[in-house]
Amino acid sequence: MSGKDPEAENGGMRVAIIGGGVAGLAAAYALRQAALEVDLFEAAGRLGGRVSTRRHGAAQFDDGAQFFRPEAQETFALLRESLPARDLVDIPDGVVPFASDGRLTAGDAAQNALPKLVYRSGIAQLPRLLALAAKATVHLGFAATGLRRERGHWRIESPRGTTRAYDVVVLTPPAPVAAAIVAASTFDRETRDRLEGALRAVEYRGIISIAFGLHHLPGRPLGAYALVNLDRGHAISWLAFEHAKPGYVPNDQAVIVAQMADAWSRPRMASQDREITADASAEVAGLLQEPIVPVWCEVTRWPFALPNATADPEGVSLAQQLGLYIAGDGVAGPRAHLALESGRAAAARIRLRL
Repeated sequence: MSGKDPEAENGGMRVAIIGGGVAGLAAAYALRQAALEVDLFEAAGRLGGRVSTRRHGAAQFDDGAQFFRPEAQETFALLRESLPARDLVDIPDGVVPFASDGRLTAGDAAQNALPKLVYRSGIAQLPRLLALAAKATVHLGFAATGLRRERGHWRIESPRGTTRAYDVVVLTPPAPVAAAIVAASTFDRETRDRLEGALRAVEYRGIISIAFGLHHLPGRPLGAYALVNLDRGHAISWLAFEHAKPGYVPNDQAVIVAQMADAWSRPRMASQDREITADASAEVAGLLQEPIVPVWCEVTRWPFALPNATADPEGVSLAQQLGLYIAGDGVAGPRAHLALESGRAAAARIRLRL
């Protein structure tokens, strides 16, 4: 009797991708031309993770990642050439730093000259485009709780049951979530423990993002599109004028997105929205030195927003011999384009495995 799983033998090689953020979607897209069956499992009811766009009336705003600044030429080509780019635009204005005391400093001219890419329909257009082009089977609302290695294949466990067998798994959630999945998994104990330890060592900053809809246009210091706190000493880590993004907000309106620092956000994750918006609007008014009277507010909580470091590469790579690959910001770093590139890199390793 063969030791292979007869279910897996009946078809081609199967790949399961856990996590529908840009890392998982980029992996699925990069595998689209290989002779593989690809299933993508996402715990939430939508794709994209922190690459998220929300709407309020005629206005839209990005409440997570703010733009893409692709460093790899391949990623730039993906956005500009491989995927539909008619909707792709560059934010024309720059980013201005400020200190913990609110004092503005000159922006980095070289950094501000680099592209800051979004879509007129919102940054969440990218995960939609990747999903359409990837040709993977997407399962929304599927929360993976563990992996089981048996007879040379993988099965994914969840409250909805256990999946069919897969030859390869790509795990892309934030490192603490991925670590919990690994801890509840059944495979080689030494490899599992090393992988779990590498993932658990990655600490994340939490961010509460608040969008303020205004009927007046606030002043934009130094004509900035956004303000960023570099010394991490202010309550606000990032303040974006979403009406500076082409096509986002009607001309007679304004939307400010304040992404609050970890030290401010962590104690307030369970607070009521009205308390959060009241405290945050006071911080925004103090930074801009003008009153902020919002017509509407929207709050998004990101408990695992940005990693402070990345996982130990050796601990992460051990599981690849079993067909388990790790991608996402926990191994790539705290920028959306880095997570995307990590998904593409995992797919390249899988194709080499073939």
